Amino acid sequence: MAEEEKQGIHLHINDALYNAGLLGLYRVLNRMPADSSGEPYYRLDSENLIVRQEAFSEEFTKAYFEELIDRYGSDTVYENLIKELEWILSPNAREAEDFPKKLKKCISSLCEKLKRNSYTAGFEILRKYYNTKYDFWGIVKSIKNEENQQKQLNMLQELYEQMKQEDVRHVLCLKDIVYTRVQNYWTGVSFLHKTKNKEPFEQAFSDYFLVPIATYKPKKGKKVMSCFQCGRALQAKASSTAWVNDTMPDVKRKTDSFWNYVPDIMMCPYCMLVYACVPLGFTTFASEGVFVNDCRSIRTLNTANNFPDSSQDLQKDAFAEVINQFLLTADETQAENWLQNVQVVRRSGDTYRVNTLTADMLEDFVGLKGTLGKLLKANPYLFHQTLEHILNGQELYGLMLQGYRNSLEQGYGLGIYNWLLEIQIKMFCRKRDKEAVKTQMSLKSQAYRAGAVLKARIWEVNIDTGKQRANGKRLIGVTYRLLNALQGDNQKLFFDTIERLYMSFGFEIPKIFFYAIHNDENFQVIGHAFVQGLNSASKENKTNEENKGEDKA
Repeated sequence: MAEEEKQGIHLHINDALYNAGLLGLYRVLNRMPADSSGEPYYRLDSENLIVRQEAFSEEFTKAYFEELIDRYGSDTVYENLIKELEWILSPNAREAEDFPKKLKKCISSLCEKLKRNSYTAGFEILRKYYNTKYDFWGIVKSIKNEENQQKQLNMLQELYEQMKQEDVRHVLCLKDIVYTRVQNYWTGVSFLHKTKNKEPFEQAFSDYFLVPIATYKPKKGKKVMSCFQCGRALQAKASSTAWVNDTMPDVKRKTDSFWNYVPDIMMCPYCMLVYACVPLGFTTFASEGVFVNDCRSIRTLNTANNFPDSSQDLQKDAFAEVINQFLLTADETQAENWLQNVQVVRRSGDTYRVNTLTADMLEDFVGLKGTLGKLLKANPYLFHQTLEHILNGQELYGLMLQGYRNSLEQGYGLGIYNWLLEIQIKMFCRKRDKEAVKTQMSLKSQAYRAGAVLKARIWEVNIDTGKQRANGKRLIGVTYRLLNALQGDNQKLFFDTIERLYMSFGFEIPKIFFYAIHNDENFQVIGHAFVQGLNSASKENKTNEENKGEDKA
């Protein structure tokens, strides 16, 4: 052990949750300043993060909480309170006609948020350990009971200045973060233990995670237990993983015959610290945490989970953000390097969900870069649904059929679903070869064109005969019969409907439909493409819609 401490502690890439902790640890180490000689506290070696023993110090604790605040601080109750105070104290707010009503609402919000148990404990920490003498809760009650508006505003200004103090921000921000972010991944120990909630975060963290490293003396002998992650010999009082959410039951409360009532999933102090960093390995969008387990190396873990500035739509959609960063920005050269599957781990509430991006899927996504980009820009929600289906191994025909019906009910065209049909062909083509995909893409284009041409010719007949409304309703009815045929994979109903439609107008049936006979895959491609073309936007349709004063392409 002494030799390892001298050479550095080797922490190896392992399962997804452990890797998230390694990435979090790497981010903390990156934040730490170099030592007095200018040397960093870690180095990377293929699949290893090698950490110098000197890194596990007060500087590490400081960097850990700085990283938490930088990563999650902008989305906290504290920051929302500051924004509320800044707005209500601004000249623009005072000029509003309903300012008294808004002032009352702001004060009520302050009372509700500042009297929470977590903030009460935070104020106690500030008073006891930071020598903060300001009575936050007392001033809020005074503001609430004050009837003079100007005096209320003066006290709010005073409260705002106190809330902006660095120590206050540090403690209250962390109170929000540990209960809304950290507790999603681990709980019940350190600063999340019920007896430690009124101690400084740094002290509670150091006592539980760093002191055991400093005092680590593994047992010796033949019957020494080993850390289930790294294999190091354990000390006398080793920790189980019960405090890491969704890993095992709390062994202090419940035993299990699975391990003969003697739990053996224990870990060393170094791996405990890795798991403590799991919240820093995940990236949160809205209320969902995401970790991309590209476990080829620590560097690829960091790159795969480095999400730059993105649009508001993407920030609301964790999956869209992952695909946008990890796939849509990739090129074919990178795709060739993805020789293994990649897990996407998602933490929502108290549940982990794991989707696997296979090597073939990654390559297909890169090939669909342009189409996916257009779909994301046009309809982020449909983009998200499409990805959900793909990653769950579900074909897109059901999603398209549901979308058709919703769009038709609202009077919209079906052109956007042509992108989904392209994705369906390239992701789920049964033969999985370039020629088969090329053939189906050609069938798609011909069938879509046949539908669009038929629609245009029908509108020409409408104009000549004056039967626009009747034939328009008839076209909708025909579309629903075609959709029922596609949903039931009923070729007879589909071709009967096509035959009657063309014959009723005296048109020749296009040859493209012959490729669908007795071929289920071609039938679905041609059928969907034809329906999309038949209900696409057209000049004639647009002219009629404009006559009604609206255009629902």
